[in-house]
Amino acid sequence: ADLAPTFRKFSEQRATFAGELERLAAAYGDDIDESGSVKGTLHRGWMAVKDALSGSDPDGVLDAAEQGEDHAVGVYNDALAEDISPELGEVLRRQLGSVEAAHDQVKALRNAVG
Repeated sequence: ADLAPTFRKFSEQRATFAGELERLAAAYGDDIDESGSVKGTLHRGWMAVKDALSGSDPDGVLDAAEQGEDHAVGVYNDALAEDISPELGEVLRRQLGSVEAAHDQVKALRNAVG
């Protein structure tokens, strides 16, 4: 129960990030393929955490969350390695900083519980 507010905050943050990326893509005239997009990845990662929250011990939840955060960091780094516009790069770097901070927080929580 103590983890729920933290994960809720991260979930809301990721929804905001996804919306920002979606608006940016629309401004470029791009269609979003949610199965392979950053938005889709963020959504799937937090759905896995939500599934872990239903019935798992804190260690299991935090392990799943850290794996999701590792994956999200990788997706952002992959996107930044692509040939992208400076505007998109700026948004991704800013979001990545927040994702890395969330990763560090989840890792600290996991270490405190474990």
